[in-house]
Amino acid sequence: MEVGSKAENVGSCYEPPVLTRRPLPPVLPLSCAKPLFHNIPVLTSGGDYEIWKLRLQTILEGVSPAECFSQMMMALGDDMVRRATVAGFCKSNSILDNWAILDECFGGCQDASRHLRQFMDRQQRQDEPATDYLHELRYLASRALPSLSVAIREEMICARFSQGLQDRDLQLQLLRFPVQRVSEAPTVAQRFEDAAKSTTNPILFTIHDRQRPVSRGRSDSFHAAEPKKQNCYYCKRFGRFAVWT
Repeated sequence: MEVGSKAENVGSCYEPPVLTRRPLPPVLPLSCAKPLFHNIPVLTSGGDYEIWKLRLQTILEGVSPAECFSQMMMALGDDMVRRATVAGFCKSNSILDNWAILDECFGGCQDASRHLRQFMDRQQRQDEPATDYLHELRYLASRALPSLSVAIREEMICARFSQGLQDRDLQLQLLRFPVQRVSEAPTVAQRFEDAAKSTTNPILFTIHDRQRPVSRGRSDSFHAAEPKKQNCYYCKRFGRFAVWT
């Protein structure tokens, strides 16, 4: 009996150990997996709203609406959160409503600033008529400066029109004699272009085509010309040229 028990004990010592395996967590599909937000773009007062919106919408794809709102709040600067909250941006709204509120708050300001930059940087293109250039300046000014009065806006348009012209002679002419109303600018520009094409009219001269005024005094040719020798009968008969015989 002892021998058999020893054999059984020896055999049990060489049995392989039983390994217990822990169940792995279920693998979620990519649409349900929670993304890692390491670099969320933050919208500030000087940022580009359109670019910020495109990047954030790409990041928030497949995220639940509750988490979308929290991430959108984290992506707004302090001033932007205050403005959006006053406009009605809140968690109870749908995602589309919140995006519409953000578009109304920040999309219009971005358009105004973009039009203002275009207005200040706009130069007349090569072979572009002055009337077309002025028309585009008026459009940009109406979009960039809608709150200004008509008189101030027209004054800025006239100043920008004079500074952005390609023709330096016309530019100098308008800087010396600035126009006060936008309606006068195309007329002045058209007259100047006509004067540049035809200088036969003495009234329509460009700045460099204006001739030097002629002096009313005696000309140099008068002094340079030699006086004609005239034969005086008196001088020849009784004067110094008389021949005494």
